[in-house]
Amino acid sequence: MYQGSAAFITANDKSIQKHRVRGSIDNIPFTGSNILAGSMTITNQCSDNTDMKIGAVFVGKLTMTFLKNLSVTPTSWKGRKISIVFGLCINEESNTYEEFDVGQYYVSEANITADGVSVVAYDVMSNFDQKLPTDFIASGYFGDIVRSVCSTCGVQFGMTDQECRALPNGDVLLGSYTPNDCVTYRDLLYWLSQTVGGFATINRLGKLVFRTYSGRSAAAVTIGPSKRVQGASFSDFETNFGSCVFENADGTSQRIGAMGVGATYFIGMNPFVQYGTPEARTLLRTNIFDVVYSLEFTPFRVELMSAPVFELGDVISFTGGIIDGTPKKGIVQSVTWQMNKGMILSGFGQNPALQNVQSAAEKTSAASRKSEQVSEIIYRDYVNLVPISVTSDPVKVVDIYFTTNKVTDVEMWHEIQLQTLRSSGSDQMTVQAVYTMDNIEIVRKPIETFDDDAFHLLDLHYYTPVEEIGSHRWEVFLVASGGTAAIRANDAIAVLKGQGLSKADGWTGVIILEDDI
Repeated sequence: MYQGSAAFITANDKSIQKHRVRGSIDNIPFTGSNILAGSMTITNQCSDNTDMKIGAVFVGKLTMTFLKNLSVTPTSWKGRKISIVFGLCINEESNTYEEFDVGQYYVSEANITADGVSVVAYDVMSNFDQKLPTDFIASGYFGDIVRSVCSTCGVQFGMTDQECRALPNGDVLLGSYTPNDCVTYRDLLYWLSQTVGGFATINRLGKLVFRTYSGRSAAAVTIGPSKRVQGASFSDFETNFGSCVFENADGTSQRIGAMGVGATYFIGMNPFVQYGTPEARTLLRTNIFDVVYSLEFTPFRVELMSAPVFELGDVISFTGGIIDGTPKKGIVQSVTWQMNKGMILSGFGQNPALQNVQSAAEKTSAASRKSEQVSEIIYRDYVNLVPISVTSDPVKVVDIYFTTNKVTDVEMWHEIQLQTLRSSGSDQMTVQAVYTMDNIEIVRKPIETFDDDAFHLLDLHYYTPVEEIGSHRWEVFLVASGGTAAIRANDAIAVLKGQGLSKADGWTGVIILEDDI
């Protein structure tokens, strides 16, 4: 939530407030005098209206009517950027206001009415409603994947690498299992937000951020009768979860936690928790379960006169005359702010005592998919999510894990775009590829020669039998001589294919054995 200064907090608790709204439509400024009274409403949410959900990518919405005294060409509204700034008077004697950004929205629909122009605008979350390419691969650390998606969809990412690594599973290498139900980039963000135990949203500055429910046991603010509450209702139960059920790619399921203790949260087939050994998958899933298990809250709905300071995910403690009995804690999962009328905050959940913890979906998940056939051709894809610099020291450009169920053959194709830069005084430079299978260097080492500084495509192909059943690792290193080469993010693409490969990923850990004699 927007904290504000001490003077702001005091002013926001007063029974009589003085505030103002201003903003801009692209570069055209406006004030409250240009807005039809009571017409500005901003809504957003991070969960369904019926139950608590982790993993959400809802679009924020703005509706308002501009009066005819604002000079904007009627035919030029669609696609315009509307920025909203709210100001609360913190000193009436000096007429001093404290202002903060409320949000940024883009006009989707505009209608000319008797009062002026009525617009409907959305935040940039809708930019992620672009179809995923058929060859799209999501692999790498959480922050790298999201940053790549944001770059493709033209949305700014509002988190640092440090903030990303601090999220649950934020410091673990992830890969998206294919096939999955991701059709758009927004679908991908849904599963990513679930993987870090939270939700994705667009912040006040128009940037994508992820907020986790982890560590949200402490309330950010307390609301009592003095907070100008106009109406409130609370459920007579507390929602909490005792276990999570994850669907596996092979149709089976895994339960983490205790059945019958609190509600059961059904995760579904999250493609980012399917790879690795059973131990590695369980660790990823346990990190998600730890977030869900920490949630204990009461569903609620509260109307209060307030500046738009509350945000999705805020934890609120309710005390005093607005509740009956002991204080209650709620998580804000829906926000509605209407100019001159205040905010409506809601949190959702179900009564654990009434939930059927062993759902039909869990009982029949094993029968919902066909077992894998050993004759099926399986693909393993790879793409670099961060830039790579190729110098005289070997640098890894491709890294693919796979598991074989039988003696088979595998085929590897690589397409790498290089930007070459010859050393001073050098007419030519070379780039040599070094292949390794299970950390054993392969004799074949193809070399390509370049005599100019430009972009070049390096096509590599290799075919090999695999005699041992089990987990394997294919790596490609590049070494430059007579110059250097740069590989941009997403410019090193590889695919490994073969029959008799497991749909689950190969081993990615380390085993240390000791024996004392």
